[in-house]
Formats: sequence, structure tokens, C-alpha cells
Amino acid sequence: MAKTGRSASFCAGLSLLGFSSRSGDWVGGPILTLWLARFEERTVLIGLMALFIAGNLIGAVTTSYTLLLISRVIAGLTQGRFYGIGAVVATKLVSDRLAGQAVGQMFAGLTLANVLGVSAGRWIGNALGWNMTFLVISALGLIAALAIVVLIPWDGDNSAPGLAITALG
Repeated sequence: MAKTGRSASFCAGLSLLGFSSRSGDWVGGPILTLWLARFEERTVLIGLMALFIAGNLIGAVTTSYTLLLISRVIAGLTQGRFYGIGAVVATKLVSDRLAGQAVGQMFAGLTLANVLGVSAGRWIGNALGWNMTFLVISALGLIAALAIVVLIPWDGDNSAPGLAITALG
């Protein structure tokens, strides 16, 4: 049965929202990647997390659908770069022998975050309102940014507090 009226508009809106999040990645991604290549990796990860948090906070507080779409583009800009740089950083945190395993575990975490995060986000949105989903994502982003600050050393410095990764698993 075809959707009509308000239902069709809602579904079209959801589709546009998902598209806008991914379009930030494929439209702005190559430009952002080239620009970020000149900076130290830890700094870039922290900056990308700040952009991710900002995009989600804008989404949480806006009452404008246009601004919500823009917030999704902002948050979407961070995805590819964060995981690409994160994979490089993961290999630097372990011995050469464990580099593949480090990247594998990072992407396994990404997969798990998507599976659990989408389900949790849907539950939060249904129970507490869609805005609260963006606030929770922002809070989790802040926790991740703080973990990067505390656990990831600056380039060439393996003495970050709490960093003692010698084996995985």
C-alpha cells in the first residue's frame, strides 16, 4: 500500500535525513581529508570528535528541519576520516605483529557500535524523544574525545597516561 499525506512526508523526511548524513561524507570528505593531512593524528581525532559532537548537539536543539539536515552533514563529515586516521593510530599503538589485529578490533567495535547504537538510538528516540537521541550521542562523543585525550599519545610519545597496550584480546 502506498503511503500518503503525513506518513509519506515523514518517510521522505527520514530518507533525506539519512542521505544528508552520508552526503557530508562523500561531498566534503575528500576536501577535508586533504586539508587534515597536514596535522598531527591525535589532534585531528580530537577535532573530528569536536565536530561530531557539535553536529549532534545542533541536531538535538534545533527546531528547524533545514538546520537538522545541516547538522547531519556536519556530523557525517567526520565519519570516514575518523575511522581512516583511527586505523593508522591503532597500528601505531601496538607492535607490528599486532597491527592487523588492532585494526580488526577497531572495525569490529565500529560494527558493534552500529548494531547496538541504532537499536539503542531508536529505543531512546521512542521513549524520550528524538532530540534525546542526539544528546546521548553527543555525550558518548564527549566520552570518546576524553578517552582520546587521555589514552592516545602525541606522535612519537608513547608515555600517555593509562596507555599500556602490549597485546590484544
